[in-house]
Amino acid sequence: MRTIATLLLAAFLGLAADLARAVDVPAIRTADGLSANWRNIIGANQSATAGWSFRVGPRAVQVQALGLYDDANGLKDPHPIGLWTASGTLLAQATLPAGTASLRIGSYRYVAITPLTLAPGQTYVVGAYFGPVADQCGTACGDVMLYAGDETYDTRISFGQSRQTLSIAGAGPLAYPGVFAGVDEGFFGPNFLLSADFTPDPFVFPAQTNAAPGTVATSNPITVSGIDSPTAVSVAGGTYAINAGAYTAAAGTVSEGDTVTVRLTAAPTFATPATARLTIGGVSSDFVVTTTAADTTPDPFTFAAQADAVRGSVATSNAIVVTGTNSPSVIAIVGGRYSINGAGYAAATATVSPGDSVTVQLTAAPTFATATTATLTIGGVNADFVVTTAQADTTPAPFAFIPQSGVAPDTWVNSNPVTVSGIDSPSAVAITGGAYSINDAAYTSAAGTVQNGDTVRVRLMSATSFATLAQATLTIGGVSGTFDVTTRAAPPPIPVATLGRHTTLLLAALLALVGLAAAQRASRH
Repeated sequence: MRTIATLLLAAFLGLAADLARAVDVPAIRTADGLSANWRNIIGANQSATAGWSFRVGPRAVQVQALGLYDDANGLKDPHPIGLWTASGTLLAQATLPAGTASLRIGSYRYVAITPLTLAPGQTYVVGAYFGPVADQCGTACGDVMLYAGDETYDTRISFGQSRQTLSIAGAGPLAYPGVFAGVDEGFFGPNFLLSADFTPDPFVFPAQTNAAPGTVATSNPITVSGIDSPTAVSVAGGTYAINAGAYTAAAGTVSEGDTVTVRLTAAPTFATPATARLTIGGVSSDFVVTTTAADTTPDPFTFAAQADAVRGSVATSNAIVVTGTNSPSVIAIVGGRYSINGAGYAAATATVSPGDSVTVQLTAAPTFATATTATLTIGGVNADFVVTTAQADTTPAPFAFIPQSGVAPDTWVNSNPVTVSGIDSPSAVAITGGAYSINDAAYTSAAGTVQNGDTVRVRLMSATSFATLAQATLTIGGVSGTFDVTTRAAPPPIPVATLGRHTTLLLAALLALVGLAAAQRASRH
């Protein structure tokens, strides 16, 4: 921390004002008020000590210099200045020379003293001696003071009241100004420089990681400590808020005990840091926010298998939603096609985004009981969509042959046709007790196969006796149908008398019929 002695040396180098403002601050700043010179205040050929009382706040302060108001023309006379306790004990004094050689800060000129610490919570009085002036107001009206103005006090002290000594004729000594001066604020008059600490204790903003790109991140609050005066605060790359107020990027000031948070917008890209630097009184700390790394590996997903698909049909999977990623992932398929968010199906490699919906299609196998697989890959994660065709159905719908009766004995009888239905692949056919014909082809009794939609007839030889049942059973894929054929009843007996008269004729006719029947059987075989 620089002392007033350092500042005095810097004044001759042209740097005094800047350096003083950096480490020592006036107890009061007066930019306006009523201006009056000493002669007009107390009259000609009189002297007094005038000033004001003040109270120190909860922290001790250090006085570096004593000063006096100057209207920028230089002081006409030298002025002793003193600092007293509330009870009148003189703690420090110095004489400010006439002219412009002394250090000027703002509206006041100062002279250094041995640094003096003032206790917290105590009241003190500062005063400057004004000597007698001639009874005229040309160039000898005395130095100017302000009163009834709009003053700004250092936050570490508070104004008490205006004070002075009783005026005396002629010259007198610097004395404790123990009485009320009769104005609400003033006289200013005397002032002093307080040693100011604008350098806060170091502060830190913990870095944040895994931020979503483009989001707004807020730091932890830090509490300003280690300063005793309002101190400049600024930010680069973000905004800041004091005591949970509005966020701003404009420079400002903070005081001891203030809390400050910083905000910034995270980078728009993955795995990228963004930095906001907060500076308080020359001490800086960076708030660094790094976006999360790109995650293109989705959560596992599944497609429900499908069974009993129609051969050669197009099967569509259930929809899955891409989760667990934060950026587009590569999508590819083998053995099928995919659709994103209901768009057209495609097989080319592309990308999907978080939250996209995906379905898969494939063409079922052309054969029965055959599985076909399409494998979808998203960001390295695979899932199979498996479609299995139905088993072959060789069991037909029930079928029936219309029974026939009154048929002549020992003759071939053909059934009605039946149409094979309810199968989707060739089905075994066999017969017992007769023969069958498929689609009016030649009759056979050998085992064979039929297709859905084929027509089948059955043929059998009727019984050789009257009123007798003959059966042929056709079996297709385990389902059977029986063709029943019953011969006609025997003819009634011939009366004896009739038989006697015609015996010779009947015998001849019978012999002829027997011969004819034998000939027919021979020709059929």
